[in-house]
Amino acid sequence: MSVGNCPEGFSVQAAEAALRQYFRLAESPGVSASPLLRRSHEILREAAAVGLGARDMAELAEYARLINKP
Repeated sequence: MSVGNCPEGFSVQAAEAALRQYFRLAESPGVSASPLLRRSHEILREAAAVGLGARDMAELAEYARLINKP
């Protein structure tokens, strides 16, 4: 699969918004988010910043390969 070949079902932007809301709700009662969720949120923001916000979440696998090439 290459970036752009997957129809959008649940976008990167929607996932980022869901995590943003989770953090907002979790912080109010003093619950801390796991490092994994925080890093996931960073990756979603980075992917959206390079133009993948409207792309399907499945395309993050390809994005990860692209940014982690040696």
